[in-house]
Amino acid sequence: MGGGPAAQSIGVCVWALADPTAIAANAQAIEKPLREALGARDPQRHRVTVQPGFIEHEDTVGLWSTNGAPLPSAEQARQYAAAAIAKVAQALSPSANPSLVAAIGPAELVPSRVRPTDLMQVAPMGESSWDHWLVRHRPQLPSNIPAGTCADVFGATLEVRIGPGGAVLGFLSRWRPVLDEHVEVALGAPPETGETEGGSSQEEPPLLYLLDGEATPQFYLAPYWPGEDSDDLTLSSACELSLVVGVVPASSEDPTRYAAVVEGGSGEYRFDWGTLPFSEFEENTLIELGEGEILEERSTDPPTKLSIVQLPPGAHLALVNVVDVKTGAFKHHSEQVYVAEPSESTDASPLLA
Repeated sequence: MGGGPAAQSIGVCVWALADPTAIAANAQAIEKPLREALGARDPQRHRVTVQPGFIEHEDTVGLWSTNGAPLPSAEQARQYAAAAIAKVAQALSPSANPSLVAAIGPAELVPSRVRPTDLMQVAPMGESSWDHWLVRHRPQLPSNIPAGTCADVFGATLEVRIGPGGAVLGFLSRWRPVLDEHVEVALGAPPETGETEGGSSQEEPPLLYLLDGEATPQFYLAPYWPGEDSDDLTLSSACELSLVVGVVPASSEDPTRYAAVVEGGSGEYRFDWGTLPFSEFEENTLIELGEGEILEERSTDPPTKLSIVQLPPGAHLALVNVVDVKTGAFKHHSEQVYVAEPSESTDASPLLA
């Protein structure tokens, strides 16, 4: 695993995230304009939930109870959904909520830049008549690569459920509020993709931003290069602030030794490990393991630090926080691992040279 890729002379945006504790503390102040925008004033009928990682509305009377009433056309459903998103985004915008700006900062509480991804009719379970349209969108952020373009935010989604007459029966925003604050850093080169059958180089993949889960520590949205030809999303660092962390076996002889390896950044990292044994998962018993044994991989340019810890046998959720000591980049990584019983031989021959 190497350090950061060679930088291009182009700036790419890294966006700051709002403090999730401030979102939680001001949930009621966010809920009021959201209800107004959606016409969801009746708390008995309309359920609204505001959390740092998502905002949700459901019309508990209208949803799943349209009884086969005619639905708008697909194009009309798209238009109704777009109008609902614009109305909610405006109602929750910093300009409409100066008190929230004072408490949270100038945050985009609901994404205003989205692109449609899926449109489908949905029927209640066990029934054949359509109940509503489900319109899904992918939030985007300006990446400035090239100037004025936007990149998808992977891990974020915005869904609107449209019923008869264009009624908004459901609204779901999985999103971490983004502050109107960003820095521009040098764009790293994309991973090599080889050549096409005709011998020409493949096009540069589109950048994307990565939003982790709502309970995952995250302070900013940085861009990544997505992988290709894979059922699973693979990522490569696109700038000095986008770290990619993996947890891998560190020894062919001792199966209890695992390493955290990092791609991106300066190569100078601090580590902080923990593990949640699945046998004690319900008790949420976090075992703190500290920084581990720090080694340096000199075959990369620049040389990069890695950390090795010893895990007890069994199934675990391995957790590690990584901080780049030179750039301040941060990445939390969690990964399921199964640790086998060590053999009688304890010669810990490293898998990582």
